[in-house]
Amino acid sequence: MLVSVEQLLLVVPSQVKGSPAGEMTVYQWSALLEQFAAQGGREVLLSGGETLGYPSFWVLVRKAIGLRIPRVSACMTGNLLEPWVIREVVSSGVHVLVTLDSLTPEVHDGLRRGGAHGVAMAGIQALLAHGMGERLGIVSTATRLGRQELPALAQWAAEQGLSSMRWSVIPEGGWSSPQAQAARLTAEEVQDLAGTLAATARSLHGRLQLDPLDQAHRPGALAGYAPMVRVHYSGEAHLGSTGEGMRLGNARFSCLEALLSRVAQAAGD
Repeated sequence: MLVSVEQLLLVVPSQVKGSPAGEMTVYQWSALLEQFAAQGGREVLLSGGETLGYPSFWVLVRKAIGLRIPRVSACMTGNLLEPWVIREVVSSGVHVLVTLDSLTPEVHDGLRRGGAHGVAMAGIQALLAHGMGERLGIVSTATRLGRQELPALAQWAAEQGLSSMRWSVIPEGGWSSPQAQAARLTAEEVQDLAGTLAATARSLHGRLQLDPLDQAHRPGALAGYAPMVRVHYSGEAHLGSTGEGMRLGNARFSCLEALLSRVAQAAGD
């Protein structure tokens, strides 16, 4: 029995970095989207350093929307949200998640770069001014520096008229800087935060969708849930959003059905 997947996370490069043979081509991405739509997928999420910097970004967005995938989302820093880009975002139907880790500039910029907080806030306000509230959210990385702020950040997002907040964590071995690794939450801290944010979500019922980016953060999630599959532009596919989960194979050489058969096999072991 195959396992269906409701969410497909595509990690696209911020630019074309190497030879086409070393990365997923736009045709391979498109084939994967077609397979995902055919098996009833509900959300495609484009992520990466800066999704708008990927030359085929709009090709993939329009392909996914044309396949009638219910929700097509993209993470953005706000750095490339020029007026013409905002007009394109508004007219396209894509949902936007702006990276915002904290309401405190020092906390956000400590993980990103100097001035990143101001850029993100300006992008959010510009999109709101164009009536994007129903398709606008934030994505936050939970760390020891900012985890206490996340409930307040969710409250702020609801008050601003945003529709969603997604949160994630720094994976083991990811974000190689010493500052990021020092700020990484333990497994116990992640579970505590999940409980806190679940209570926050209940208090904001009807005002803001508040969920972990990866459903596997939820206790016992592997018992009969529809997982997220993450496909990196190198082609490597994993179960879960961080790339720490089960390695499924290489999407450049395997179809989605073959990748998901590995999930089903592992669930039956």
